[in-house]
Amino acid sequence: MKEYRFTEETAKKTMNSGLRFFAPFLIGGGIVGICIANFTTKGSIFGSLLVFLIIILVLVIATMIGINRSKKSLMKAVYRLSDTGIEVITSDTESVSIDFDKIKSHKIIKRGLYINGQKSQIFIPVDLDGYDEITNTILEKINKI
Repeated sequence: MKEYRFTEETAKKTMNSGLRFFAPFLIGGGIVGICIANFTTKGSIFGSLLVFLIIILVLVIATMIGINRSKKSLMKAVYRLSDTGIEVITSDTESVSIDFDKIKSHKIIKRGLYINGQKSQIFIPVDLDGYDEITNTILEKINKI
């Protein structure tokens, strides 16, 4: 049985790539939220620079806290590869496992490998340490079946 995990560097890289995708939504949502709050308070948010800066600061801090929590969560995830299947244990100790003979389909995309079992799915991200090794091993086992 072999285990694969994220290092701090690869978890940070994964979170940064995800942030590039979600940043426009975060910024847009923040702007819309501030505008709605300004409208409902009859212009008092944009009227006071201090309130506006505090809101922006809170949004930035909340985003940074979310990124750090997500990075720690990725670092706790364990991908276990055995002779019979693959198991993923997430940070909340939930486990998803799929036996190789129960794999219905698989798909390699730019961001990683999707494996569909009969009742569950596993995604192996391309930034996982040892991604090439785990993917090649899985594909070999699938092709033998």
